[in-house]
This record gives sequence, structure tokens and C-alpha cells, in this order.
Amino acid sequence: MHKGAASVCDENHHKDRDCERIMNCSECVATYPYFKNAPKTCKWCSNCLIGRCIKRGSTCSNNHGCDVFQIKGGVPQVSPSQPGCPVKSCLASTCKRCLEKDCLWTKGITRQTIGPLFPSQGWTCLPQMYQSFRNGSVATVISKPGDCPAPCQDHKLCETCLGSKGSEGGSLECYWSVTLAECIPPAYTSLHCLGGVCGTLLQGEPGRCPRPLLNVHQVCGL
Repeated sequence: MHKGAASVCDENHHKDRDCERIMNCSECVATYPYFKNAPKTCKWCSNCLIGRCIKRGSTCSNNHGCDVFQIKGGVPQVSPSQPGCPVKSCLASTCKRCLEKDCLWTKGITRQTIGPLFPSQGWTCLPQMYQSFRNGSVATVISKPGDCPAPCQDHKLCETCLGSKGSEGGSLECYWSVTLAECIPPAYTSLHCLGGVCGTLLQGEPGRCPRPLLNVHQVCGL
């Protein structure tokens, strides 16, 4: 380490962080253990076309594009004056649990709020305010319990299992266990299939499903 390198991590450097280069809320408003007594440097504007991290002395609606939704009656929400980042209030792994928190179950909207051009991979739970970030057919948003997709384990046939778009957070598909004849969420496989008890796991198009075996009477009738 060259002489003077330690000064890079001092409190002054922490205060001089370039807030606008930070792309997610958690990092923007984070409290670092080594500087836990230092005043907050950045704040997060969440009700923008693109979520932004800005200096504490700046305002969300001042040249940051965060006044876009004010025209529609929206009010910019800023962390950390709010109790945590917006997405943290809607942490849930299933559609039912998400809607119980009065949040939206969606696929196609990024949790980092970088913008609708960067869709999330799989289902995720977001605050109601992110309804504004829908991008045509790219995003699917569910706000009513009756509209929740069926959980993987509810599918009893291979064809409906592989034809499903999944329902658990972080995924967009289900797996079919040939040995157990069960439809399994991807996140469950590491434990549920421990020791290879699931046998071959099928994923992808329903056409991958095995054909039903012909019984003796059907064979004799050919």
C-alpha cells in the first residue's frame, strides 16, 4: 500500500461521495459502521421516472426528473426520512404474502428502480407507487388475491407445470420431477431433491413431458 492511501477511506472522503453515481436506494442511504456517527451524505428520491440518489442538500424535484409524477398528483418520497427504502417494505416470496402487505406482485419491473428498460428476472414484490413504472406489455402487475398465479405445487400434470410462468419470487417457471411426479418451484429443489430423490427434473416447454405409457389392452389392440 503506498503512503497516504489510508486517507482515501477517511470521513471527509465519505462525506464527499458522488451520490448521483449510486444506482440503488440501499447503498444510497446506507450507514457504514466505520462512519456511523457521520452525518448522512445522500438521500434517495423514489417517485421518479428513474430512482435517483442525490446530495442531502438537493431537492428531488430540482433538475432530477422527480417532478414527473407531480403532474399526476404524486408526491416525491425521499429516504431516509421515510422508514427505510421503498422496496424494503414489500419483501415477500409469494403473491399472497405480498398482497397482504398492500403491495404489488409483479414481473418486469426492476427492484432497483433503474427503470422499466431493465426488467427484473422473475416475480417480485413492490410498493403500490411502482404501478407508475409499467411499460406496456413488458410488465405484469397483480394487485388482487384472486389474480395470483397458481403455485407450482398446485399443478398435478407435467404439461400444466411446464406451461406455468411460476409464482414464487425470483422465478418465472416450474420444474417437473419425473420420479416423484411433482411440480416443484426452482428455489425448493436444493432441499426437496437432496440426494437425487427427484430424479430427472424437466424444465422448459410442455413438449418435454414424457408421453404416457400404453397399457396392455391398448398395445394388443394395435
